[in-house]
Amino acid sequence: MRAFFLLLLLTTVIYAAPAQRLTRERVYVGASIYRFGMAHKVAPRHVLTSIAKRGFQMPGFWQRGVILDPQLDTTTTLLRFYNLNGNYFQPLPAGGYVYIFGVPSAQPADFQDVTLRRYRPDLTLRWASTFDLFPGQQDLGNGLLVTDEAYFLSAYSFYNADRTRHMVLKTDTAGTVLWRKNYGWSVTDFNLDMQFTRQGHLLLYGFTGNYATGTVELKLLLLNQQGDSLRGLHYAPLGPGRDVAPPGEWQNSSLLPLSDGGFLCTMAVDSAAGWPALPLAVKVDAQLRPQWTHVWRYQPTGPLQPGRALGSFGSALELADGSLLLLAHFDQTPLNVATPYYLLRLDGATGRQLARYALPSPACNRPQPYQLLADGDSAAYVLGSCTASATGAAIQAPYAARLSLRGLPGIVTAAGRPRGTGKEVGLGVPYPNPAAQAVRVPYRRSAAGPAAVALFDALGRPVRTVAVPGAPTGEVVVPLNGLPAGVYSLRYEQSNVPAGPAQRLVVQP
Repeated sequence: MRAFFLLLLLTTVIYAAPAQRLTRERVYVGASIYRFGMAHKVAPRHVLTSIAKRGFQMPGFWQRGVILDPQLDTTTTLLRFYNLNGNYFQPLPAGGYVYIFGVPSAQPADFQDVTLRRYRPDLTLRWASTFDLFPGQQDLGNGLLVTDEAYFLSAYSFYNADRTRHMVLKTDTAGTVLWRKNYGWSVTDFNLDMQFTRQGHLLLYGFTGNYATGTVELKLLLLNQQGDSLRGLHYAPLGPGRDVAPPGEWQNSSLLPLSDGGFLCTMAVDSAAGWPALPLAVKVDAQLRPQWTHVWRYQPTGPLQPGRALGSFGSALELADGSLLLLAHFDQTPLNVATPYYLLRLDGATGRQLARYALPSPACNRPQPYQLLADGDSAAYVLGSCTASATGAAIQAPYAARLSLRGLPGIVTAAGRPRGTGKEVGLGVPYPNPAAQAVRVPYRRSAAGPAAVALFDALGRPVRTVAVPGAPTGEVVVPLNGLPAGVYSLRYEQSNVPAGPAQRLVVQP
């Protein structure tokens, strides 16, 4: 890689006491930067992120990729990308990175198109593809997932005020579009995050409008890798009339895959008075059924009027005992009041708060962290911004910290989570079809959990279930003796969760 240069670090605070949760922090004050972008671990104890410029202006404002080391020193890379849209990127299994962001459109000039770029391991550009998904409109990316064989992009338009404003694309590893499909339940649909399930499906997370109740609700939509809708959920966690919404920045709403196959969703929900919004966490199981809801109603003490401080959740980590650590902070506290940020530990089974760890910052009166990244099993990076200096001045600057999690159960790291493989689990074409006595059904399975092939009649009732062997691929024989003639469907289930499209079967007498 070409030579890096160090960013100027104007504020540094270091804690050496091992009992402290906050062991090191820095505020990076510069003339035109205001926060860190999305981040991933890229090497032992290092993080790849970006420095974002202050002010979303077009055209010509770009972000720079930076690498953060355990001392929180930053080195700038050759990587640069457009600033208006929050950047999404993923490390590639074979090395290198793929980014999705927006670039200025040729027509009209003040809009932008979605761009997919692949970078080599040294962060030099390998190729770029640009997609004018909504001609003459503002195209923005809001999600990216990768496998060995394909990339999945989530995108939307600000101005396409109908149910087609949100789109998912699948490309090959050269950036060629394999399919693109629109998804929307209402004109208010907005996607906030996208993650793989255990079965390699895509789970879209965001919000949607419920026309019957007039409420903005949490939305989950499950797709297979062919873009077919498998299952969906729209849910008002606190009931009709209590809208959910992202709390300001896109970084504060995330979807965390859990080791039991479920997911943790974080966003905000209207308070009973309508304002301020309250930080909200919802856990769903692998079948997308809500398990619990946690609303954080805590307000900081000190010279604050009740209701003045707007709380936000950031991202979360799962611990080995199933409990969850959520990053939390306040957005609207006075500049001259030092307000800590927090780690909340929640019981993974019930959502009950087990502990609240205050993290006072000597370097920043109002830290606004949004990303919590595991560094091994007992430490973590925190990234975000600082909007009030330790002297009470209004600033906009990137903020980073390292936390010690010693004494807590180990972190379930992202490396240990299931990942989409590009070879989707599910069923092949059954044969013979039509069939009379038995049918042979090819399958592809994942290693996690028990699997079965289930046969359903025309009314959706299960009539046969055959366990799938542990081999990654093979076939099972489903007996058909005693079944009435008619049309049936075969479905693959992994850990009792349907995976892949159903296969139609005709049973003959």
